[in-house]
Amino acid sequence: MQKHHLLALASLLAVSTAWAEDRPAPPAPPSFSSLDSNGDGEISSSEAANDPMLSHMFSRIDTDGSGTLSEAEFKAALSHGPGDRHGPPSFASLDTDGDGMISTSEAASDPMLSQMFDKLDANGDGVISENEYRAPPPPRR
Repeated sequence: MQKHHLLALASLLAVSTAWAEDRPAPPAPPSFSSLDSNGDGEISSSEAANDPMLSHMFSRIDTDGSGTLSEAEFKAALSHGPGDRHGPPSFASLDTDGDGMISTSEAASDPMLSQMFDKLDANGDGVISENEYRAPPPPRR
């Protein structure tokens, strides 16, 4: 019986590996320099319009509210990995002061996080730690 399970598992792995090899790799996100068409070291909203996802998320990524994206803001937005541009922002991109915690003012840059702040702040200390941020979402009531 165990031999049949191993054979089935080996077959499944072979098929899934072949399937994965046939799939094209997801496109890499555009580089900062390719979006900064005028070379001023910032991405304006009109320059961001060349990438629909970046344009859609522009105000969320513009964490300092300057109306342009610095290279640091752009890199922070991508820090959760290429191909995952639809996922939640990384902890590091939200912790803008680098103190290892997300405050209510830092959470304000993400409407969903702001809305769930009190639920994610499991110990009620007024900040979200990285462990609290990465914990499974609380059950809905």
